[in-house]
Amino acid sequence: LVLLGNLVTITAAQSQIHRQPGLRDNTPQVHAFTHARIVVSPDQVLEEATLVIRNGFIEAVGKDIPVPADAWVTDSKGKTIYPGFLEMYSHQGLLSAKEISDLEKSNRNGARHWNPQVRSHYSSTASYTYNEKEAAKLRSQGFVAAHVVPQAGVFRGQGSLVKLADDIPERQILRPDFSQGLSFKASGELDRGYPTSVMGAIALIRQSLYDAKYYHEAHEYLQQQQGSLPSPGFSPGIASLSDALDKNLPFVIASEDEQQIFQAASLAGEFNLDMWIT
Repeated sequence: LVLLGNLVTITAAQSQIHRQPGLRDNTPQVHAFTHARIVVSPDQVLEEATLVIRNGFIEAVGKDIPVPADAWVTDSKGKTIYPGFLEMYSHQGLLSAKEISDLEKSNRNGARHWNPQVRSHYSSTASYTYNEKEAAKLRSQGFVAAHVVPQAGVFRGQGSLVKLADDIPERQILRPDFSQGLSFKASGELDRGYPTSVMGAIALIRQSLYDAKYYHEAHEYLQQQQGSLPSPGFSPGIASLSDALDKNLPFVIASEDEQQIFQAASLAGEFNLDMWIT
């Protein structure tokens, strides 16, 4: 029950940074689900078992375990309890590629990369909006959380892990901006131009990653020289890639065929990336 335990634990921690209105302050923090069929692991299924959760942590699970006197008891006879599934690649709650393009066209302010397909600085946490219909569809299939990744660009931006419960974003974000989205296909909704092929997208990816390495080294050297040299400038997209490489964040790439899987593996080897392929 590792996944369920982690999700409940994080939820409990987040509740402390957001006010709970009214009587919800006194919500019982100990729950016992009794008489349930509990799937502990693929090879261990318990019948007529009990699950106890205290303050967001799984305290006990098994048959014939005592129910705490202070527990809110839920008779779960006929129900099955199992670890929640993680949807590893979703766009739930994020803007569509067209919406992102319209937003970009209406706001040309601020620093940006010369190529609109480099959107590695785009934050899924900052732009996330709960979509009840999409979340309910995932929940109906047993998913409790989703890794949401932006939809536009070759470098698509930062992905986050979000809870699929009906709640406010402050309590839905489980792990903010912890991955980098990639694609071998440029988003046609953004300004049309280079790249127009998979080969061009790979060239843009490689050049941007080399730029990110140079960017890191140049700014580090500039700090050592205490401002005696001209600044190499600021690029939000390249700065985000530099940070991702420095922290060894996972790069999540959407591939369309087996050839692109090999191309993704080649990029991972060249730049020592933690590459996730969907």
